[in-house]
Amino acid sequence: MSLTVAEFLDQFLTDYVETNPASTPSKEYRGIIRSHLKPSFGHALLSRLTSQDIQRYYAAEVLAGLSVQTVQHNHTGSHRELELTVAWE
Repeated sequence: MSLTVAEFLDQFLTDYVETNPASTPSKEYRGIIRSHLKPSFGHALLSRLTSQDIQRYYAAEVLAGLSVQTVQHNHTGSHRELELTVAWE
């Protein structure tokens, strides 16, 4: 059975963020995951998420009215988990 992206992100918070002192503060990760990543990708199967899906997400965020600076900030905060999302499984 394949994990959904939401299940993976919950696991990522527990297994990586909470145990890695060099990671972005967990409060910031949790906010980005809750407000942006889960609503956009949470339902998707992890095994089917592609880099192209992630790039479309960034474009959609800008088209929805977020500033490029905000999207870049979210990218910086979420880049590691999105890379791992595509790489894991």
